[in-house]
Parts: sequence; structure tokens; C-alpha cells
Amino acid sequence: MGNLISIIVAIYNVDQYLEQCIDSIINQSYKNLEIILVNDGSTDNSKNICDYYSEIDKRIKVVHKKNGGVSSARNTGIDIATGDYIAFVDSDDYLELNMYETMINNLEQNQCDMGVCGYSIFYNDSTKGKKNYLDNATMIMNSNRTLEKIFTTNYINGFLWNKVFSKKLFENIRLLEDMDICEDLYIVCKILSKEINTIYISQPLYNYRNNLNGATKNLDNLFLDNGKLKYMDAFERISGIFTNDSNILDLIRVKSVKTNIDTYYMMIKNKYINRKANKYIFNILTKESMYYLSHKSVSIKFKLALIVFNIRLALQNWRGGGI
Repeated sequence: MGNLISIIVAIYNVDQYLEQCIDSIINQSYKNLEIILVNDGSTDNSKNICDYYSEIDKRIKVVHKKNGGVSSARNTGIDIATGDYIAFVDSDDYLELNMYETMINNLEQNQCDMGVCGYSIFYNDSTKGKKNYLDNATMIMNSNRTLEKIFTTNYINGFLWNKVFSKKLFENIRLLEDMDICEDLYIVCKILSKEINTIYISQPLYNYRNNLNGATKNLDNLFLDNGKLKYMDAFERISGIFTNDSNILDLIRVKSVKTNIDTYYMMIKNKYINRKANKYIFNILTKESMYYLSHKSVSIKFKLALIVFNIRLALQNWRGGGI
């Protein structure tokens, strides 16, 4: 039957998408699955959907718990997982039916500890958007190379959901439950702080729903009360994992500048007004401009974006702030 994969699905008020998600898991071509549905205090029909599926598929375990957030729900799943491998699925997404067969075959044939696949982004109306993967590419990488790809490309990324992990990687490691942004990236970096082998499979086997009502699309949730971008707190925590690795710290620093640029673009696009945030981003981009503009990993496109944003931010601050 092959090694057992424990698939952890953290669930909170997603009844309109949950059946599609679970169907794509139970109908996988790879059958040796332990499916752990963690209902994190849902107030909609998600609880009943979970219970229904546990009755029709004995591979499914259901946990109903008090709401504690996605990291708490995932940690609950990790604690009870019995598989040789662990995978995560977001409860409003769905999988291609050969995802885990493809991932396990590649992991075991190449003796790797973590597998990463390409993914497609789609919208609430099921319209497929961009695809994040390299064409016909398979790469085997050590931890350092994988980290470089995470911080400098958009096809590896620090998400949990497009990956399969050897269960041993989670010994004494859990998600931080007080993080609500970049909690995926933090634990992936924690895992990669030890030397492991990762295989990247370019096939877009995971379908990610770009839910415009999601937490990361709500700009208010991106900032602390003092205007500081929450991503910066996350990057500071991640930097703490790599205090002795100047190369990775350098890439995190570049990534943090780019994240401020991307966030400011979102603020402009959505006509979002937050003067404290505007001032914070202005100070970061002013401080880091020369470093970012001279960095070899930064494309001309993003260097030009920083110059334009700096001019715009300076004009706005001179006029009294506001987006």
C-alpha cells in the first residue's frame, strides 16, 4: 500500500468550499491516507460536513475543538498524526487527484525529506488565474538552496500546503500559535535550519483559492496599532533562526523590503488610508533604499518600483501623509 500520509485540514467556517476540498482528498489515486479534519470551532455547517465524511470514509478522523486559530488546529493534527509523512491542505482549496501519488513517488525515488509541487491560483468563481511553477522542472536541493529559492522566487514559497514532509521533521517542532502572518514560512524555515534534501516537482498539483475575503486581503489585519507591518515582526522571528547564517539573513532583509513595496502597492490599489502605516513604510524604504538597489538578487523591475514608490511616498509625506 505504500507509506501512510497524514493529511491535516484546519477548518473554520468554510462550509461552501469544504466538500470540494475533502472530495479531492478522499479520491486521491494514492490510497494509504490518514485524513485529519480539525474543526476549529466553526459556527457554520462545517462540523456536520466533517462528521458526514467520517461516516463514509474510515480513513477520516475528526477533531472538534474550541477556536484557537489555524496554527493551533494544525498543531492538533500534528500531535495525533500517525503517518510516515505529513501534509497540509487549506480547507477552501482542492487538489489534483494524482498529487500525493506523484509527490510520494518522487520523494522516495530520490530519497528526499520534503517535497514541493507547483500550484495554480483560482478565484471564488473557479476561474483559474496564474500558475506558480517552472515548466517541466524537477530539482533536488539541500536546505540552503531551498531557502534561497523561498526568499528569491515565487514558485517554491514558504507555504505548508504545496508540500509533503517526512514526519520526523516535526519532532520537537510546532507552529507558533501567536503568529497570524507567515506562520507557514516560520515553520518551513525552522525545518530547513537543519540539513535535509528537498525535491521540487513543477507540476501544478495544488489549487489555491484566492479568497478576496481572506485575512491577508484585509489590509487592516496587516498592521500593528503603531503602523508596523506584521510581516516585519515575522521576518524578525525568522531571522532569529539564522543568526549565524549571513547569506540567509541577507535574503530575508531583501525580502522584507520587497514586502513593504508590495504592501504599499496594495494600499494604493485599494485606496487604503493608514497614515501610521504610510509613515512606517516610508521610513523602511528610505532606510533600505541603497541596500536594496545595489543588491544583485533584485530585478530591474523591482528596483524601478522602489524608486517610483520612494518619490511618491516622499511627496505624500511632504503633503501631510495619506494614501
